[in-house]
Amino acid sequence: MSFDKNDKKNKHIVDWFRNKSAVIYEPASMNRTSIKKMLIVYGLNMDKIYVPETFVDAKDFIANEKPDIVFTRDDNKGEKGLDLLDLHIETIPNRLNTGFFLVSEDNSPSISAVVLDTEVDGILTLPFTGASLEKIIKLGLKKKYKPNPYNKMIEEAKGKMVQGDVEGALQILKSASDMNKTPVLSNCYIAKILISNNDEKEAEEMLLENLNQNTKHYLSLKELAKLYKHQSRFKDQYDMTSRILDEYAMNPEKIPDLTKLSIQNEKYEDIWNYAKVFSTIKTPSLKITQFISAGLAICGRFMVKTSRPDEGKKAILKSAKMAHGKFEILKSLAESLLLIGDKEGASKLLNDHANENTDEIALEVFQFEIFARESLTPQTLERGRKLLNSEFKAPEIYQILIEKLISGNMKIGIIEEMVDSAKKDFPDLSDQFQQLLEKAQSNAA
Repeated sequence: MSFDKNDKKNKHIVDWFRNKSAVIYEPASMNRTSIKKMLIVYGLNMDKIYVPETFVDAKDFIANEKPDIVFTRDDNKGEKGLDLLDLHIETIPNRLNTGFFLVSEDNSPSISAVVLDTEVDGILTLPFTGASLEKIIKLGLKKKYKPNPYNKMIEEAKGKMVQGDVEGALQILKSASDMNKTPVLSNCYIAKILISNNDEKEAEEMLLENLNQNTKHYLSLKELAKLYKHQSRFKDQYDMTSRILDEYAMNPEKIPDLTKLSIQNEKYEDIWNYAKVFSTIKTPSLKITQFISAGLAICGRFMVKTSRPDEGKKAILKSAKMAHGKFEILKSLAESLLLIGDKEGASKLLNDHANENTDEIALEVFQFEIFARESLTPQTLERGRKLLNSEFKAPEIYQILIEKLISGNMKIGIIEEMVDSAKKDFPDLSDQFQQLLEKAQSNAA
């Protein structure tokens, strides 16, 4: 450990840590010990470092004791470190004298996006060394040790915003902007307040001016993208989001929104890039997985429709692997393969990727529907009757059979018998089946 608290050049750092308290919520005892030792090196008293046994204990300690510094695992058996961050901000709105660090097994570039999107000061990636821990603390807190008046005012204003004192925050931010030649950050927070007050035009102008001064300013790009989404200006939202992704790592939690945005703008190829980021996530949530799967399904359909069948099939198969057996996605994928006449591929996809999560009856109905499209009426009738005598009896089977009988110009008496059976088995749908019969009678007239 190279930090020397007795070195005069480190006095401002030692002063910052003096009298502070900390909480370390980390399941691995060796990691806890290393973090605790480092905090002591920086000047914390041992008796001011609390190590809770449970997530609930950590929450209670933050709420009641208001520790200045928090180290927490980002995800411990579903317990989210960011939930502790929200509580810590609520407890101490002004962040100048606080430190919040996540400990994570995720070493992908995308984890850095969490620092951009939240008040997290740094990510400590496992496994870590004393040197890497010291570096994270140094980089995360260096702006807090000796903040200039401008940054002090911004943090004070942010704290007031958390507490609901919007007018107080606005006055401080305006004063901060007046004292700085390029007040990009303060103007960004002013714009946020303007948006909350429904003054969207002035907010947009302010944020665009920010980008004239700093084309890569993350918060201004982010706020404009949010504003355009709110205004349903999806093309503009897409442009701002693309600028963010050109400069910064993607936050995996944004994948569902990004997928939806790319689809709205018919930028299906983007979804490939999202899938690449997805592949780096160690423990993706089911929501992210299903959005990527659904996005790839749409991407695959677009490709097969635009004479790119090989690329389309690749997207479709990747989607199927992530679908977790979700029938709606599997059906969409199979339909895409059927568009290019790949009946065998569609059947194989359904058989390979259906699992305990798949709606069995819906799957059987769909497979019968595919069979009916390609088969003659007698074969369809034979298979359909077998299904109706099994646990897969469903009104959709009757509907497929009746429509097949009608399109096959079968005798009206056979159709009437099938409709009568359907009404008997599913009386609540009698009107629907009667309409099919009337259609057949009209055709026969």
